[in-house]
Amino acid sequence: LAGDLQQAWANRMLLHRAAENGVAPELTVKLALRLQDFVHRELISGEALDVEFAFIGPERLTAEQVNRMLYLKTGVLLRFCAETGAMIALNTADPDHPRVTALGEFATQAGIAFQYRDDWLGLYGDQAEFGKPIGSDLAEAKPTMLLIRALKTLPPPKRSELLGLLGRGPGDTTVLNRARTLIRDSGAETAVRHETEQRLTAARECLMSFPDNRYRRLLAELLDYMVGRTA
Repeated sequence: LAGDLQQAWANRMLLHRAAENGVAPELTVKLALRLQDFVHRELISGEALDVEFAFIGPERLTAEQVNRMLYLKTGVLLRFCAETGAMIALNTADPDHPRVTALGEFATQAGIAFQYRDDWLGLYGDQAEFGKPIGSDLAEAKPTMLLIRALKTLPPPKRSELLGLLGRGPGDTTVLNRARTLIRDSGAETAVRHETEQRLTAARECLMSFPDNRYRRLLAELLDYMVGRTA
């Protein structure tokens, strides 16, 4: 219900408040249509995949599938937000305008990097700072990129051991510490950190195509916060 309410607010902001503040009617309608046709379709698809993946099992999923799901459930929403701001600023209804797509790509890379960081905190973070039980992803057998990478690289005995730890209570520190060790020893943690940095680099390169001003600096600060946070 909260999501339904937020969707109504978003539609009202576009169809009423944007027009009140001088956004051209053609552009207002275009943005509202993109929210319905593009964002809702992709976002709901991503959330559906997230639920479906829990039933498929992490051992049967690939990194490419997980990245696609992360793009749909997080990257698409942030992309739309960034592109909407750019389209209003440029007064263009063309989502393929080079400036629009550059900001959209920035937001996409930032969104996926944000998800990587969130998954890392869910396993290696400080519970007092993170605000939710550490290890809950393991307890739910959630197919995070850390888990997918680890299962692909661990030798069979340790792979079976890690699979055996899934689905157990997040409060079991013995299970959590062993899973942390297995994932770290597999090289998955290092690999995911490297992938996060690659996403950050790509996002920063998109920003660097814009003039240096306070708005670019604010977006750069936002990017640093999204992947440097502890909560």
